[in-house]
Amino acid sequence: MPIAIGNLPVLIEQYKYWVFLPLATVEGPIVTIIGGFLVSLGVLNPFFVYLLALLGDFIGDSFFYLLGRVSRHKRLEDIVHRFGFTMSRFERLEKHFEKHPGKTLFFGKLAIGLEMVSLVAAGAAKVPFKKYIFYVFVPTAPKSLLWLLVGFYFGGAYLVINKYLNNTTLAVAVVVPVVVVVFFGYRFINKRVFKKFLKEG
Repeated sequence: MPIAIGNLPVLIEQYKYWVFLPLATVEGPIVTIIGGFLVSLGVLNPFFVYLLALLGDFIGDSFFYLLGRVSRHKRLEDIVHRFGFTMSRFERLEKHFEKHPGKTLFFGKLAIGLEMVSLVAAGAAKVPFKKYIFYVFVPTAPKSLLWLLVGFYFGGAYLVINKYLNNTTLAVAVVVPVVVVVFFGYRFINKRVFKKFLKEG
């Protein structure tokens, strides 16, 4: 049964780092933002949150790479369709790895919503694993830090609003929409950049 996003803060607060890593492997950005929020409340340690966010990302990225590397054509086609890609678009993405493996991985990793299909394509294109890990780590390190800071600073805003107005509902009503706008704004911009890069490459 899927875990509702609204239940994640309570789950992480209760089980802390034991549950943070597997959740970060599946839902890295959202979980890292929640981790940053809990850091602002003094529940979690920022160093461990950041480290586990990176580790979770590494595990997830390795899985998608191997998925693309070992999947045969028919199975790969099914996977590609699940990501909302046609096989022809996926094959064009594969060709980008022949010309620009580093740039394609870098921009693909930043594009939330398209990153998984780009990671699978890297595996299918047989990009060397060491090179793959390097090029996905370069954008992952600052991106994970960004989501940690977003959660931390908006968690601080939540505490200030709740302290001075003594209204938890209002604090949530103010902070959550801003976080949502930041997250989806980032997602929209980077998806546009990645698609433009693919057209120009």
